[in-house]
Amino acid sequence: MQKDFADELHILSSLRCLKHPNIIKLITAYTKGESYNFLLPTADGDFRELLRGTRQFPYFKSTDDLLSTLWGLSSAIEAVHEYFADDFGLRLIGCHYDIKPANILCQSGRLILSDFGLSRLRPEEDGSRSLFQRGEGCYIAPECEPSDQDFNPKPIGRASDIWSFGCVLAETLAYMSAPFGKGHEMVKQFHKERRIQLGPYICYHFHGEKGINPAVTTFLDTSITQPSLPEALKSLAVLTKEILQFDPALRPTASTITQRLFRISQRIIFREIYSKLERCTSSTDLGLLIEFERLKILGDATGLESNSDGWQSLSWFTVYHSYNEYYNIQDLLQECLQEANFIANQLEKNNDPPYRLSFHLQKLQDSLWEIQPSALLRNMTMRLDEKILDKSYAQKFRVINLLSSDSNLEDLKEQGASYRRVALLAQMQEIASSIVQQNSSSQDLSVDKLSLVPPVINFHQYLLKTSKRTGRRVLIEFIDYRNIVVPRVNELLERVNTIASLRSRGTIKDMFPVLECIGYYHDPSDFQFGIVYELPCLARNTDPKNLLQIIHDTKPRADQPSLTAKFKLSSSLVMHVHSFHTGRWLHKNICAFNIIFFPDAFDSLAECFSAPYFIGFNHSRRNDENAFSNLAGPEAEYQHPVYLKNAKKFSDDPENPVRRYRQEFDYYSVGLVLLEIALWQPLRKITAKISGPPESVQEGLLGSQISIVKSYMGDRYGKAIQYCLGLDVDNDRGSEVVRDEFHSRVVVPLSECLL
Repeated sequence: MQKDFADELHILSSLRCLKHPNIIKLITAYTKGESYNFLLPTADGDFRELLRGTRQFPYFKSTDDLLSTLWGLSSAIEAVHEYFADDFGLRLIGCHYDIKPANILCQSGRLILSDFGLSRLRPEEDGSRSLFQRGEGCYIAPECEPSDQDFNPKPIGRASDIWSFGCVLAETLAYMSAPFGKGHEMVKQFHKERRIQLGPYICYHFHGEKGINPAVTTFLDTSITQPSLPEALKSLAVLTKEILQFDPALRPTASTITQRLFRISQRIIFREIYSKLERCTSSTDLGLLIEFERLKILGDATGLESNSDGWQSLSWFTVYHSYNEYYNIQDLLQECLQEANFIANQLEKNNDPPYRLSFHLQKLQDSLWEIQPSALLRNMTMRLDEKILDKSYAQKFRVINLLSSDSNLEDLKEQGASYRRVALLAQMQEIASSIVQQNSSSQDLSVDKLSLVPPVINFHQYLLKTSKRTGRRVLIEFIDYRNIVVPRVNELLERVNTIASLRSRGTIKDMFPVLECIGYYHDPSDFQFGIVYELPCLARNTDPKNLLQIIHDTKPRADQPSLTAKFKLSSSLVMHVHSFHTGRWLHKNICAFNIIFFPDAFDSLAECFSAPYFIGFNHSRRNDENAFSNLAGPEAEYQHPVYLKNAKKFSDDPENPVRRYRQEFDYYSVGLVLLEIALWQPLRKITAKISGPPESVQEGLLGSQISIVKSYMGDRYGKAIQYCLGLDVDNDRGSEVVRDEFHSRVVVPLSECLL
């Protein structure tokens, strides 16, 4: 008796250090004569009383109330199994050894794991396995006392706890699947149906001699397929069936069970929020419409919207989390539900209130978005861009364009990053649209060429000069028009003004890693326009180097950037291109010459590599069939073989029509740059041994380089390049379809490389 008391006192004292709200807390221990006592907090009763109907608990009025507590109980088991005391840095392996409803207390709406008389905590190297001692037979695992081995106790461990917890979940499912007020009758019926013979004994175990008790299997299978059963309970039945595996090695860990139970319970809350907000989308509140789209994207990304795993490896729910992290999510979702109810009530009174209803909901969703893994967050943001700027939303969200004016930028900042980004993309679309209407920006963006002074440096096809007015270094891109036919001169002037206008907005650099345009000048003697960009403050007036120069300067393996740095650069490149296409623009000049860095402004190459900028927009145009397009300019070696054939074609030849530039051609160029980054070699060196026309180069790269890339950068990276280089450009599937595919086949996989 004294030893048992000492053992349990040690366990309870150790568990108190965890401060887990679902583990019973030891207040004190004392002896009186030969009586050994623990002083513990009062409870409303135990879980067995709830399931058997011998006591009513006011906190568990509905199925949802009970379901939402199960993940906390599982988290308590997880905390015992993977014991870690923060305050002392102590890590142990634990096992309860006697999990059953009678040892689970109900306390203020929470299920509390208690009765640790048989429990053990051991050093990690000792493991959790121990000889089975005793316990209530109905819930014990089949390996505890095998009936085909004369019920002799066997070594058991944490997997045995998992089995016992699965039995508790099965009875809980029986309780919740019954009509209101009849749960205890269903539990008793389930108990009777489990009657089974083990050796010479009649038992009510959840297992037989060689497998799961057939009554348990039938009950779970029926629950999974029963049409009238709520989806959450079907999911619980699926999970319980996965837990009740006869082979201990096949049972999931407590951590996995906690994650699954949490998702099951939070999906219920999410659907309530969704249902409430869906009924509010007839409102004219722009913010409310955006928040509804954000909610749908969050549900899709995390798997809260359905039984799917969301965006799988990116999802917040696929990573280990502490109890507090789970609780914070649950708390945020509960607050979102309260806010959704408030919004619905307000709209019933006034469908067009004079104040912004979405303010608090936006803040809550900001918090939910921000806790997602960075790669997933980037993809969610892109999905929001695509959704809101979709044609079907054009009229509904047109008011966003009003927010993109310079006078309202401060208001825009206050509304959050999501609103701001959408407004910037809308601004790009508005500028593209205004060209069609011959109504692009009327602001004066002319620059005096004489105000740009030495030192002058030739930088590939560009010039580097200094602005006399600001003292800042500038980069000048050129648009040549000596071969432009006269009827299209006005369109060229419009194009120049539009590119300058688009890039002159100070906020555009917050969305894309690009230089800010300060204007342009006309140089009739050279038949060209010069578009002038100011170098960023971080450059500290040092001159840039392009990617090819950086590759050349870091030939030795030891000097090359890390794999992480390469992944970051690649991910940034593809996201930038995708965002630019989302704004309905084509770049037309993606190459290693047009990715620049400022190495002299940083202490190391790694730092410099974290701040790339993209240039070469002098040939960019809006993505429209009727947009003016100039075939000259882009780097030939980075162009798609089909587009290169334009130099040999004539637009009036029906047999060989000119192929207008399209998104797929940008993606081909992206693939070539990704190849350079992967192999850390210039494209010309990579293709040097491939002879023949451009088509042969394309085939050669696909045939010989992809496997090499995979060995350097992994399968995801290699497949992304393979997709870019092998795109079918003869199949007109529509720009949105192609853009979505690029997102799923390239943008998402490369962002996953950063995990």
